[in-house]
Amino acid sequence: MGRRRIVSPEFFLHERLAKVSHTARLLFVSLWCQADRDGRLRNLPMLIHAEAFPHEPEIDLSACLAELEAGGFLLRYTASDRAFLAIPSWQRWQNPHRNERASSCPAPPSNNGSGLCTEGLATMGEQVSPMSDSVTLSVSSSIPGSIEGGKDAVKHPRAYQLAEALREAIRTHSPEYVMKYDKPGQLTGWAVDIDRLLRLDNADPDAVEAVIQWAHVNDQSGFWQPNLLSGKKVRKHFPKLRLQSNHTDKTSTAVRPWLDAHFRFAQRFYERRHGTANWTTAALRRAATDEGVPIPSASQAAAALDWLVKRNQKGGAPCR
Repeated sequence: MGRRRIVSPEFFLHERLAKVSHTARLLFVSLWCQADRDGRLRNLPMLIHAEAFPHEPEIDLSACLAELEAGGFLLRYTASDRAFLAIPSWQRWQNPHRNERASSCPAPPSNNGSGLCTEGLATMGEQVSPMSDSVTLSVSSSIPGSIEGGKDAVKHPRAYQLAEALREAIRTHSPEYVMKYDKPGQLTGWAVDIDRLLRLDNADPDAVEAVIQWAHVNDQSGFWQPNLLSGKKVRKHFPKLRLQSNHTDKTSTAVRPWLDAHFRFAQRFYERRHGTANWTTAALRRAATDEGVPIPSASQAAAALDWLVKRNQKGGAPCR
């Protein structure tokens, strides 16, 4: 029984898909419905034909499969003496429901695990042997793993990885958001914006990953968690995020371990003493003694006071 899938508008605009026959393109959509949640299915031509073209027995299914394989849209492989098909670009086209049954088909032996879309790579130097156990990639060295297409092509090899990193970072504090709003094609949309950040804005991929981690996991103000929920926002705010994360790292390095362990105490001290005559390092150290908190050194106390002022001036939520 086939599964319901989504057809993205990108399907009709894809330049490489336009080079295969209409029948092969229709078969490609049918394979989405026949594949499991990981984009794999048994290579049983009679069954595939029956589900894809039940009223057209004259269609040459083998020729359509060969077209898709030659274009890099399909991979044929064997495991335990059984034949399987896999769609390398599965994550680009589909985002199955989280409750869909797990795949019962083994992964392709040549799966690179990158999570990148790979359709069309065959015409960029890839050598694919039908029913083989390996795929050898030889992609242009200028942009490894690039994917050509329309204006929304994802060409940078780290774009999809960073989009996934953003989704996982959001999941750390708002799993319900991911479950509710994670829709088919969303990850691709994020990857498109992050790809532009990397290629057009010349952002460093490691720096992008660092600010995503900082904004969703390490920023104690909590400001960015609800305000950085898409690739578009990452690109828009990247310069500000990088400055803030670097500044925070530099100003709080000496006191970070103490603040991480006793942040609630420090925030209470700010709320009670800031703006009074007791807003001093000595007062902070005395308060720590009174509440049984490890006493910070004089330099740590000074850094903590400075950090608390800057954090609360930026709108950090009180933590009681």
